[in-house]
Amino acid sequence: MLDTYQPERDPHVRALIGLAIGMGRVVCTLDPQAAAQRDAGMLAQRAAGGSALPPPSSNPFSAGCILKGSAAAGELFPQPVIDQDGKTLRLDDVLGDGP
Repeated sequence: MLDTYQPERDPHVRALIGLAIGMGRVVCTLDPQAAAQRDAGMLAQRAAGGSALPPPSSNPFSAGCILKGSAAAGELFPQPVIDQDGKTLRLDDVLGDGP
Protein backbone atom coordinates (compact mmCIF):
# COMPACT_ATOMS: atom_id res chain seq x y z
CA MET A 1 0.00 0.00 0.00
CA LEU A 2 2.86 2.39 0.67
CA ASP A 3 3.91 2.08 -2.98
CA THR A 4 0.57 3.60 -4.01
CA TYR A 5 0.72 6.57 -1.64
CA GLN A 6 2.71 8.96 -3.85
CA PRO A 7 0.70 8.49 -7.07
CA GLU A 8 -2.57 8.72 -5.13
CA ARG A 9 -1.79 11.80 -3.10
CA ASP A 10 0.49 13.87 -5.35
CA PRO A 11 -2.18 15.47 -7.61
CA HIS A 12 -4.47 16.15 -4.64
CA VAL A 13 -1.70 17.70 -2.53
CA ARG A 14 -0.48 19.83 -5.43
CA ALA A 15 -4.02 21.14 -5.98
CA LEU A 16 -4.41 22.02 -2.30
CA ILE A 17 -1.00 23.71 -2.17
CA GLY A 18 -1.89 25.72 -5.27
CA LEU A 19 -5.17 26.77 -3.65
CA ALA A 20 -3.36 27.78 -0.44
CA ILE A 21 -0.82 29.85 -2.38
CA GLY A 22 -3.62 31.54 -4.34
CA MET A 23 -5.57 32.32 -1.18
CA GLY A 24 -2.39 33.67 0.41
CA ARG A 25 -1.97 36.05 -2.51
CA VAL A 26 -5.55 37.23 -2.03
CA VAL A 27 -5.30 37.91 1.70
CA CYS A 28 -1.75 39.30 1.62
CA THR A 29 -2.48 42.12 -0.83
CA LEU A 30 -0.50 45.13 0.39
CA ASP A 31 -1.57 47.68 -2.22
CA PRO A 32 -4.63 49.53 -0.83
CA GLN A 33 -6.07 50.14 -4.31
CA ALA A 34 -5.68 46.48 -5.31
CA ALA A 35 -7.21 45.40 -1.99
CA ALA A 36 -10.18 47.74 -2.53
CA GLN A 37 -10.73 46.30 -6.02
CA ARG A 38 -10.48 42.77 -4.62
CA ASP A 39 -12.97 43.54 -1.86
CA ALA A 40 -15.43 45.18 -4.26
CA GLY A 41 -15.24 42.19 -6.59
CA MET A 42 -15.78 39.70 -3.78
CA LEU A 43 -18.72 41.69 -2.39
CA ALA A 44 -20.28 41.89 -5.86
CA GLN A 45 -19.95 38.12 -6.31
CA ARG A 46 -21.57 37.50 -2.94
CA ALA A 47 -24.39 39.98 -3.69
CA ALA A 48 -25.06 38.13 -6.95
CA GLY A 49 -25.51 34.89 -5.02
CA GLY A 50 -22.13 33.47 -5.91
CA SER A 51 -19.13 32.64 -3.84
CA ALA A 52 -15.92 34.60 -3.92
CA LEU A 53 -14.05 31.47 -2.88
CA PRO A 54 -12.92 28.82 -5.33
CA PRO A 55 -14.82 25.52 -5.19
CA PRO A 56 -13.22 22.75 -3.14
CA SER A 57 -10.95 20.42 -5.04
CA SER A 58 -12.74 17.54 -6.69
CA ASN A 59 -9.52 15.93 -7.81
CA PRO A 60 -10.32 12.19 -7.77
CA PHE A 61 -7.57 9.70 -7.24
CA SER A 62 -6.51 8.14 -10.53
CA ALA A 63 -3.75 5.77 -9.47
CA GLY A 64 -2.95 3.42 -6.64
CA CYS A 65 -5.24 1.24 -4.55
CA ILE A 66 -8.23 3.63 -4.80
CA LEU A 67 -8.93 3.80 -8.51
CA LYS A 68 -11.43 5.76 -10.58
CA GLY A 69 -14.69 3.93 -10.91
CA SER A 70 -14.64 2.50 -7.42
CA ALA A 71 -17.18 3.64 -4.86
CA ALA A 72 -14.38 5.37 -2.91
CA ALA A 73 -12.85 7.28 -5.82
CA GLY A 74 -12.46 10.94 -5.01
CA GLU A 75 -12.74 10.46 -1.27
CA LEU A 76 -9.89 11.63 0.94
CA PHE A 77 -10.05 8.38 2.89
CA PRO A 78 -12.69 5.72 2.53
CA GLN A 79 -14.42 4.88 5.80
CA PRO A 80 -14.34 1.10 6.04
CA VAL A 81 -17.18 -0.76 7.67
CA ILE A 82 -16.14 -3.49 10.09
CA ASP A 83 -18.17 -6.43 11.32
CA GLN A 84 -17.31 -6.85 15.01
CA ASP A 85 -19.19 -9.29 17.21
CA GLY A 86 -22.15 -9.28 14.83
CA LYS A 87 -22.34 -5.47 14.76
CA THR A 88 -21.55 -3.31 11.75
CA LEU A 89 -19.25 -0.50 12.87
CA ARG A 90 -17.21 2.21 11.17
CA LEU A 91 -13.42 1.85 11.47
CA ASP A 92 -13.16 5.15 13.38
CA ASP A 93 -15.59 3.84 15.98
CA VAL A 94 -13.53 0.67 16.42
CA LEU A 95 -10.14 2.43 16.63
CA GLY A 96 -11.20 5.38 18.78
CA ASP A 97 -9.91 8.93 18.89
CA GLY A 98 -6.23 8.28 19.61
CA PRO A 99 -3.40 7.83 17.14
